[in-house]
Amino acid sequence: MLVNFLMEAVDACHNAGLEVVATVCVTWVPTIEAISLLSVPEKTPLFSFQAQEIAAIFDPPHLLKCIYNLFLKHHVASVECEITVNGE
Repeated sequence: MLVNFLMEAVDACHNAGLEVVATVCVTWVPTIEAISLLSVPEKTPLFSFQAQEIAAIFDPPHLLKCIYNLFLKHHVASVECEITVNGE
């Protein structure tokens, strides 16, 4: 059902002259199942629609929220880590 809705939405965008380059999804069980039904591989998260490749990505802020909620659920008080970006 969700796959059909996604294809209809992408088709409507395509018919309106828009080029869809990516879909952004939350990590919700039906969404993950829809992505798997599209045979989207983990290493190259792309699916084809009318000879065009479209990226299937998960919503990064939602993923951070899920991590935060897991920390609260399991009473993780503090986590110390060092983050290095471009050697700094």
